[in-house]
Formats: sequence, C-alpha cells, structure tokens
Amino acid sequence: MRRISAKVKIISIILLVVSIIAIITTYIVNDNIREFVDTKILKKEISDDSVKNIYTNSSVIKTMSLAKNVVTLSSGELKVYDFEGNAKNTIKMKIGNPIYDIEDRYLGIADKNVTKIYLIEDDKLLWEKTLDVTVEKIEVNRNGYMAVVTKDSVYKSVVLVYSNKGELLLKSYVSNGYVIDTEISPDNKYLVIGEVDYSKTYIESTVKVIDIKKAMKSEENSVVNTFVKDKLLINLKIKENLSIIAQYSDSVVNIGYNNNENKEIYKLSNVYIVDIENTRYSLVIKKEEQDDIIKLKNTYVCIIFNESGNEVAKYNIGDTTPKNVLAKLDSIAINLGTELVVINQNGWIKKKYNSTKEISRYDISSYIITIWYNDKIDIVGL
Repeated sequence: MRRISAKVKIISIILLVVSIIAIITTYIVNDNIREFVDTKILKKEISDDSVKNIYTNSSVIKTMSLAKNVVTLSSGELKVYDFEGNAKNTIKMKIGNPIYDIEDRYLGIADKNVTKIYLIEDDKLLWEKTLDVTVEKIEVNRNGYMAVVTKDSVYKSVVLVYSNKGELLLKSYVSNGYVIDTEISPDNKYLVIGEVDYSKTYIESTVKVIDIKKAMKSEENSVVNTFVKDKLLINLKIKENLSIIAQYSDSVVNIGYNNNENKEIYKLSNVYIVDIENTRYSLVIKKEEQDDIIKLKNTYVCIIFNESGNEVAKYNIGDTTPKNVLAKLDSIAINLGTELVVINQNGWIKKKYNSTKEISRYDISSYIITIWYNDKIDIVGL
C-alpha cells in the first residue's frame, strides 16, 4: 500500500511539473495567450481613472520621466515629483524653448540658442554653467557625461564634452557639416559625432568616432573611425554592448569602432516607423496585408532586431495605426491613440494604458510612464 502511495505521489509530481512546463511554454510561444494572461490575469492593463496623477496648469511647458521621478518645466522653474505625485524639489531655471536629453537618472537641459546648461541627477541639480556660445543640442549618457553642440563664429559647430562633475574634457570642431546627433559611449571612452554636409551637389553624411582620452591631450590623431555615406543621416545610438548604430534615410548601419566593421544591418523598405533608441536593440514597425476572406486587411507588427540585423522578437500590434513610438532603455512604448502599449525587448507586454482622451504627449523611463494632458499628468508604474 505504501509503494502504491509513493508511486501516486511521484506520478502526481511528474504531472505537475509537466503541466507547469506546458503552461510556461504556451505563455512564451503563443502571442494571444500571453497577451490574455498579461492583461487579464497579471493585471498589466490599466485605465486612466485608476492611476496616480499630478494636476497642472497652462504654465507647464514640458513634462519628463526621469528614473522614478516626474519632472515638469515652467518658464521659471523645474519641479520634481516622486512616482506617487508628491513634490520633492524645485530648481530655479529660466527656460522657454527647452532642449534636453535623459538617460536613466540624468537629465541634461538647456534653452535652445541660449548659453546656460544644467545637469540634473534624480531630483538634484549637480551643476550649471554659462557658456560664451549658444547651445543647439544636448546629449547625456547613463553616467551623466554630457555632449553639448554649440554655435561658433568661426566653425559651423563646436562639440563640448563634460564629465558628470562639470569638468570640460574636450572640444571638437566641426567645419563643414551640420551636427545631426552626438553620442557618448556607456564606458565614457568614445564620443561619436554625426554630421551632414549640404554644400555639395549631393548629401554627404559623416560619422566620426573620437577617443575621448586621446582628445583630452590633443585633437590630432584622436579620431579612430570615420564613416562617410552619400545618404541622409537621421540618428545615432551607442548600445549597451558598445555597438554604434546609425539610422540613415534608407537603412540602419552598424558603424563599428574600426574602418572595416561598417555593416548595413537593416534595409528600410516598406517600413512605417523606425527607432534605434532602445538600450540594446533597434526596431521597425511594418504594415502587413492579411487576407480575411472578405477583403485585404492591413495589420501592423513591431520587429525588434539586434546589432547584426537579426530579428530577436516581434509584437503584433493589430489593425490600429500607430501614432508614434518611444523607445528608451529597456522599454518600447507604442501609441495607438487612446491606448499606450509598453513592451520589453522580448516583445512582451509590460503595461497597457487605456485613456478616454487622445494620447499625444507622453514620456517613459525604466520605472514609469507619464502621460501629459492639458490639466493633469497621469503616472503609470512599470
């Protein structure tokens, strides 16, 4: 009798393990079941009447998600709130036309065509500086190192690089083209400058990779790679594995740190939206035609690919046309009008937010989504 009881226990355990494996496998491989489990069982779907919010007025000109904080900017000050909507700090700054960049806990911000720059970490002002030239663009990396593109009376642009302590590390002079984008690598070793020259009979884009340590001593011989292409450069991103990804008008290219590493990884044909800003991967949204017996039906799919151009994940959006996409750190937010879907780098849902109003202004960090309406900011935890 004891032997039979022991066998029953063993069989029960085996059946339980097999059932768990089957459930997990089904969750992983079946998109529809996974979405049902995520939204209905794991409660990843939320509506605008059940979230924390901050009430605002017309004086607010910008809102941002900064780590676990919500940041609002008005004409005379920058306010920081926690993810519950409680005020944490107020920083005095006069900015009317903000240009800024956020990476993880750091916010670099300035007033376009004015001389003042600021670096914020979480809810504190780390440093501020007044330059003798006006600011055009700002870029920060995850360590708070900042690249500032400035106007110059002699050169078209000068790129300044500051440490997270506010130390000026180098100046790089751009003579011919207009600076489209800059990036500082996550290890603080490289500055990448993308510029476009419109003075020729054709568009010429140049991406330069600069060794920061060498450039601190002398700009001469500090350029470790130069990549020239007769296509329009749109965007640059250095991934967490240090791959340098460049988005052009017709393709996505892995630039590399050496001249022989340049590789086109994705041809942008029949692409509705492209974004390379995710920490690890890049993405495209494509329209696909499906025959639903009665007529051809357009559906949209988000394809996530790595630095080699290989597809690593896919998310089926459905037949609603995406308004726009925002990719930051490990999250991808897809705006479907009155619905905001946030997925991770595996194409799995992190959060689905439903609104009674049209969603037009929103931001995302690793921890929260902020949705900005005329009279309030909704805060959704991830």
